[in-house]
Amino acid sequence: IDIARRQINDIKLTILINLSDNFTGGEFWLNPGNKVMAKELSNPGSAIIFKSDIIHSVTPIKSGTRKTLAIFLEGPNWK
Repeated sequence: IDIARRQINDIKLTILINLSDNFTGGEFWLNPGNKVMAKELSNPGSAIIFKSDIIHSVTPIKSGTRKTLAIFLEGPNWK
């Protein structure tokens, strides 16, 4: 789960962009308990946007280097 550093804001959306072109492993999972893998994020230049309060994880890298640009969109706390 992505959490804002300041208590006055919440992170609403997370955007991940794959900047890598040669790696194995490092699969991105949304809600790992339900086994939802975002296979598309393994393609160079691909991106995914999801609600930041969804549990997510990445499996270990087996070879190469995985580079990802993460962008967080913040807004006022939910009331």
